[in-house]
Amino acid sequence: MMGRCWWVTAGLAVVFAAGVACAPGSASVASLSGQTPAGAADIDNDGIPDADDNCVEMANPDQTDVDTDGVGDACDDLVDQDGDTIADADDNCMMVENGDQADGDGDGLGDVCDNCPSAANAEQFDANSDGIGDACPCDVCDGAQWCEEHPGQEDVTCVADCASERQAADGKCCPIGSKAEDGECKLPDLYVVDERVTSSFEFEDRVFNEMDCEYIEGCVNGTGMRTLLRFDTTTPNDGAGDLHLGDPAGFANFVFSSCHNHYHFESYAAYEVRDQAGNVVAPGHKQAFCLMDFEPWAAGVNWGDWQYGCDYQGISKGWADTYDSYLDCQFVDVTGVPPGDYTLHISVNHEKVIAEEDYTNNETSVPFTIP
Repeated sequence: MMGRCWWVTAGLAVVFAAGVACAPGSASVASLSGQTPAGAADIDNDGIPDADDNCVEMANPDQTDVDTDGVGDACDDLVDQDGDTIADADDNCMMVENGDQADGDGDGLGDVCDNCPSAANAEQFDANSDGIGDACPCDVCDGAQWCEEHPGQEDVTCVADCASERQAADGKCCPIGSKAEDGECKLPDLYVVDERVTSSFEFEDRVFNEMDCEYIEGCVNGTGMRTLLRFDTTTPNDGAGDLHLGDPAGFANFVFSSCHNHYHFESYAAYEVRDQAGNVVAPGHKQAFCLMDFEPWAAGVNWGDWQYGCDYQGISKGWADTYDSYLDCQFVDVTGVPPGDYTLHISVNHEKVIAEEDYTNNETSVPFTIP
């Protein structure tokens, strides 16, 4: 925008016509150090005559105009430096595109700009300048370590190595049982389907000897004739992410079953029978599972989405794993328990080894009767 030129001499200002280039010894209005020529209107008193001011109604002596639309930033409601269609005046992260304006900790700073998006820290203190805010638990880890936050543990863990599929943004390593998606740790959420248990109850009398897998693995309490309560256990994954474990070989929580010739995840489920007073009358056992996509569960999930089996274990979001009643150890030994009404108590991931969104839905008690 071409401003008027002023010739300053002996304290007097002489105006030339608008559009005339300033000659040596003259100056544009914007460069007159906030001194408005006598008689020139200046509504906002910012030293810029209204005729040359790119924001007449609001003082803005610097005349900044980031989007170069001719309207000063002080008056421009449409300034959008990051191009996310959110005006800077309303944008919680003005310099980085974030159209969703996500602010998980509610501190007024968008997650993509926040040095600790999991904990409110509007001040953004970062004493060691490592890019991780002092309010963040992961700040305890040095720059060469990965930070693992597990919802089932009170403290974070600093680890030297992190599998590629578990590497999230900001130096985080997703906890066991989860993996990173779009830089974030997406957790699974398991529960037990009561109806599957109830509809599959059956009793079986069977003879065991010391060579049977069920005896070797501690699923029955003795040899000879035993009475078994058999049932199905179905555990859907209703979380935002897969229950991801991957290759079980060399994984600390897996054991190789010579009886079944594949790896089982230790202590995935725990079973016990209780009487009406809540006393345990049949201790049951901790059941190891081969975790897999056994059946599509959520709407829109189909067999073409299958990912996990016994050689690469996990349960995809929207899928369920089912241990059918006919499988080895899929029972509780109720030998010698008197006839009457009881409850079968089932708990999955009871040791909280697998990171989940919610642990409160991991247990259920289903009534049954011993005739």
